[in-house]
Amino acid sequence: MAKNLKRGGGKVNWKIRALRLAIIIATIIYLILLLIGIVAHNNWVAEEIHKRPEYSQPYLHYEGFFDTQIGIVSFYIGGGLFLTWIVALPFLFDGIKSKNRKNVRYAVALLLPLMLLSVSLLPIVKAEEETVYIDVYGVLDEEAWESFTYWCYKSWIETSVNIYYASHNVIFRFHGWYYWLSDNNKIYIDDLLYEAINENYWHWGKTVLGESMEIMIVVTGQGVTGQLGFSPPFERALIVESQAYTLKGFTTLMHEIGHQFMLSHCGDPWCFMNSTAIELNMAVDYCRGCSQLIDQHKREIVYFPPPPRPRGSYHGGGGPCRLL
Repeated sequence: MAKNLKRGGGKVNWKIRALRLAIIIATIIYLILLLIGIVAHNNWVAEEIHKRPEYSQPYLHYEGFFDTQIGIVSFYIGGGLFLTWIVALPFLFDGIKSKNRKNVRYAVALLLPLMLLSVSLLPIVKAEEETVYIDVYGVLDEEAWESFTYWCYKSWIETSVNIYYASHNVIFRFHGWYYWLSDNNKIYIDDLLYEAINENYWHWGKTVLGESMEIMIVVTGQGVTGQLGFSPPFERALIVESQAYTLKGFTTLMHEIGHQFMLSHCGDPWCFMNSTAIELNMAVDYCRGCSQLIDQHKREIVYFPPPPRPRGSYHGGGGPCRLL
């Protein structure tokens, strides 16, 4: 009888040693990957600063590691590991009694997902290095402001551009929406865009609430002639007619943002950059060629000033060199 009890006690002690070793290994793995993530983030910031022209240095702004998505994930994983240690410490090094066996199961239940999350940190670090953050200055005219609520447009625009994160690791960060009193006598959407640019003193790198803006998105509810949107990349600004929560409103927005990534019109019948496909509600995504160009140009919006304005008139009511 005594031998059986001793054997049973030995079995429990073996479980304690295995659990202790697993928690220690998981903690070491977490700390190593956390260090890798911090170093990788700092190296990435230093590299991007080095790439950027000297005259654009005043506009630089980078988040700290724990302000990024990977940093937030790391924080919660570390909190879970800390909680595991707190739960396990009362019995982990002093043996275990029958009444405490339930605590072991709780600790193991916490430990296993934490170990999996710790191992998954490496690909997340890689994704964080490739993510581009574009700060957006949003503007609504009085007609757009009155036809729908502010929150309606905020939800429409900000939800629509989320497609870029899944496909291109691009995150658009909005820093509030601003009111603009448009000229009711103007009937061309490109004229309205330049009015918004002038009245809002827009330029690439405009500082709003301490942040440097890279793109201005304007929504107008004023009736316009012809085009539903206009997006000259050399202004880093675009305007769309208010069509909240409609398919054409979504595809038009994707089309105009595509021009900011230096995309021209496309012949693919399902591509956002095909104007006819948008008119017929056939556009479903960027084609493979346009997607590759977005990946090539996505950092230019943040780190380099706009391209020079080409010759000719790109606004003013239907001049010969209209972009769209």
